[in-house]
Amino acid sequence: WPTGLKGRRLQVAGKVPAGKITAPARPGRALARLDGIGLSNAVHSAVTGPDGEVPASLRAPLEQMLKEWAPPVEAIVAIDSATRPGLVRHLAAGVSALLGVPVLGAIRPRAGEEEPTSRDVNSAHRLLAVARRLELPDVDVAGKPVLLLDDATYSGWTLTLGAALLAGAGAGQVYPLTLGLG
Repeated sequence: WPTGLKGRRLQVAGKVPAGKITAPARPGRALARLDGIGLSNAVHSAVTGPDGEVPASLRAPLEQMLKEWAPPVEAIVAIDSATRPGLVRHLAAGVSALLGVPVLGAIRPRAGEEEPTSRDVNSAHRLLAVARRLELPDVDVAGKPVLLLDDATYSGWTLTLGAALLAGAGAGQVYPLTLGLG
């Protein structure tokens, strides 16, 4: 955990212990790094450009990645995006069709907390902002392995706290998936 959280709303410190907040999180996948070559340019454009559908050029590589990875999931929960809601919803619907599992809902911003925090802050501030911002509405994930979807990850805190919210709701293993890795 980042330092500088003592006395803050989120009471965590030191090394993240096994069996605690991230216990259900399994290794995840990203279609491409945002600073690489190859698919990176198309992924970067998708997650930083105008909101819309998953570009056609990324659909076959995404399908191939899912086929090779074959995450053993029974449900999908997306992380609702304030900046690219169409992209995330289209991604969730497409992955749902490919894997044959339902989208149960989305982790979403709390009312009044829609805007994501700048990535130009230190890790402790970023973690606190993400913890303040996200909530999981009532979805039935009890005992189910879940695929947790987001458009991109930069610090990893959104996925970490998303997995924690799912664990708190009784989910089994959580498998993160993003288009881009920053």
